[in-house]
Amino acid sequence: MLSHRTRTSAVCLVPLAVGLIGPPARAQTLYYDRASFLGDAAITTTSSINFDDLLTGRDLTNATIDGVTFQAPGTSPLLVTEGSIRFVLSPSTPPKVLSPGGNDPSAQNDDLMLVFDNPVRAAGLDVVYDVPDGLSFVSVTFMDKDGHTLASNGFIPSPSGAPGYGLVGCVSTTGNIKRILFNEFDGSAPDDNVAYDSIVLSPGVTPVPEGGSLAGLLPCLVM
Repeated sequence: MLSHRTRTSAVCLVPLAVGLIGPPARAQTLYYDRASFLGDAAITTTSSINFDDLLTGRDLTNATIDGVTFQAPGTSPLLVTEGSIRFVLSPSTPPKVLSPGGNDPSAQNDDLMLVFDNPVRAAGLDVVYDVPDGLSFVSVTFMDKDGHTLASNGFIPSPSGAPGYGLVGCVSTTGNIKRILFNEFDGSAPDDNVAYDSIVLSPGVTPVPEGGSLAGLLPCLVM
């Protein structure tokens, strides 16, 4: 007598979706003026920090304000400053800026790291020079949560003449900007002291599930 054994197998339908599986999206655009940055179609809502409502002399080293943590990879402390360093500052929103080393003109390493509690889609701020001369020895790197570079520039544009500031901003294809590093590397002394002002942020968007998380969402047919 012949016996018939029924075999049951599960076949999962795995659709090929371009863009769902692969490396994370990278930041696309760097801006160097505020009008163009804010005019990017990806920016819909913004929040800002301009330091003017904070006490002069307040130390923001490792402090968090509105979801932004301020770190000093170079000179510390990071002090809320008004007035001048060697010469009168021209902040984008007078009278206060954030200055590594405060009003100390000997503070030569004016680096700044911004770390966001939640990754953002767009971030920009003004770099303020006390003697804008058209030469920049400041680099910028925008990074994701894993420290991967999204966008960078080894010599950001520097203004020549007053007002002595210029925006540096980045707009990402998704909300993956987690930190920004400004590195001031002019080794000559005294160099152009650098401060920071007028941070503007635009929140991220809901991320697309990564490839590994799709498995539980795919239908299976029992054959």
